[in-house]
Amino acid sequence: MSAVFLKLLNMSISAVWIILAVAVFRLLAKRAPKWISCLLWALAGARLMLPFTIKSALSLVPSGETIPEDIMMSPHPAIASGIPAVDSSINPVIAESFTPGVGDSANPLQVWVPILAAVWILGMAAMLLYALASYLRLRKAVAASVLLRDNIMVCDDIHSPFILGVVCPKIYLPSGFDEAARENVLRHEKAHILRKDNWWKPLGWLILAVHWFNPLCWLGYRLFCRDIELACDEKVIRGMDRESVADYSQALLSCAAERRLISACPLAFGEIGVKERIRDMFRYKKPTRAVIALSLMACLALAVFLMTDPVAAEGPKETLSEASQSDFDLLMDHDPMVIAVLEQNMPKDAGMSLSYVVDRYIAVSADGKMVGFKGDGAEVPVWLQELFAVEEDDEAIDIVVVPGTADPSPAQNLTVDVSKIDLSGTGWVWPVDSTEISSGFGTRYGAVHNGVDIVQSKGEPIYATSAGTVKSAGWQSGRGYTVEIEHGSSDNSIVTRYCHMDKISVEEGASVESGAVIGTVGSTGNSTGPHLHFELLLNGENVDPIEYLQFQEQLKSSN
Repeated sequence: MSAVFLKLLNMSISAVWIILAVAVFRLLAKRAPKWISCLLWALAGARLMLPFTIKSALSLVPSGETIPEDIMMSPHPAIASGIPAVDSSINPVIAESFTPGVGDSANPLQVWVPILAAVWILGMAAMLLYALASYLRLRKAVAASVLLRDNIMVCDDIHSPFILGVVCPKIYLPSGFDEAARENVLRHEKAHILRKDNWWKPLGWLILAVHWFNPLCWLGYRLFCRDIELACDEKVIRGMDRESVADYSQALLSCAAERRLISACPLAFGEIGVKERIRDMFRYKKPTRAVIALSLMACLALAVFLMTDPVAAEGPKETLSEASQSDFDLLMDHDPMVIAVLEQNMPKDAGMSLSYVVDRYIAVSADGKMVGFKGDGAEVPVWLQELFAVEEDDEAIDIVVVPGTADPSPAQNLTVDVSKIDLSGTGWVWPVDSTEISSGFGTRYGAVHNGVDIVQSKGEPIYATSAGTVKSAGWQSGRGYTVEIEHGSSDNSIVTRYCHMDKISVEEGASVESGAVIGTVGSTGNSTGPHLHFELLLNGENVDPIEYLQFQEQLKSSN
């Protein structure tokens, strides 16, 4: 149900633009036939209800999916409205409120979205029950009606004429109408039936019941109800002389009903916008063919521009040099994990192909290794910079071997067999039951890799490498679930950091012994597969953990 609610929420947001456009059209196109407005409201209704849309390069809708379908599972939830100012205002609030916290067993949105989905269902049920109650109340009120002729009924207990019924609609008139007023009212109500308004208004209410949480849908429904009355008036007075229009207006005034809450039924003769309707009747001029043609063109334009979703624009068409054209193939042959990372993390709306990204932005050495970005990197997309660069305390993505993918490049700066390091008697232990290193300490892809990546299966235990105090335990941007343990004194600070964990078993401030289980291996944060990213900081500076542990082994030997 949560997935359905998120899908519906995106549909509702996308439809906002055509609702606003129709509202503006009504204000500007005063001379357009009123049935044109009803046609436009039909387009808006279709936009609200159709679960699929056509993608078009001509679409003016900023985003077809403002709320990502996987937002509940995302460690960094954010919207993509297509409007930078909106995203920059809302996303920090979302991040602050819904980013997973320390020890959370689930993403906060995994809790909130089902709750909101339940509220949506309750609201929809309330709307439908209200419509049913209104219908039953009216049925009770007209139970003693007397048949006048055909489908026309007369009732003493009503004060304004209306149509009730969808499949077999009946016209209900208050008793006491004079013949002239009655005929004018019947012209109007019969026009409603000919136009099938007894179908369209309940359908509009049903759409409103589904999208009740969207305030612009309430505005749209109100304007839609007014427009079907205006269109019906226009149909009736077409061909009337001024005196007949005055009689019709007088009948409308005599039947003017007190404005009520917005409703699904009935179609009442004098219920909506009486002053506006009378004013428009006396100003009415039969629209010319040119006006009708322009109005239909406006409908077509709104359908093309606002009934479609945007497609990702193609990347620039510049012809790249023969040397750069081979970069993708070089990288694919010699460092395929970079391609895998790009494929996994490139935004859906990036607007360019994977090969284009490599050929245009990524610098590849002659031996097929990524060495950074081309040029000064100023034109490199932000998402690509964040993916392969370390900024402040953020972690670049960790690339590890995952089932079904090619092996990554050999670990940089790794000149020792880790499995032969003997730490017994040093007070230090290796952090996991694996010595397979996928990436070592040092420069990687144009950025500094501040630790070592140790390949291990998800759920396997992670050990504190030495006795100490848990400095922090929780979610960190880029690093995922992370534990930091402080060892030693303030004069000789040593901190070990364990990143991309699946679960954390310790709390901040807890004392741990060497070899104590502090959590399990995972792949949270910027990671392509289960592993442990292990760092060691000496007086605040990152050092190679392997070299430091070798030093501990040498100290033991010298003693």
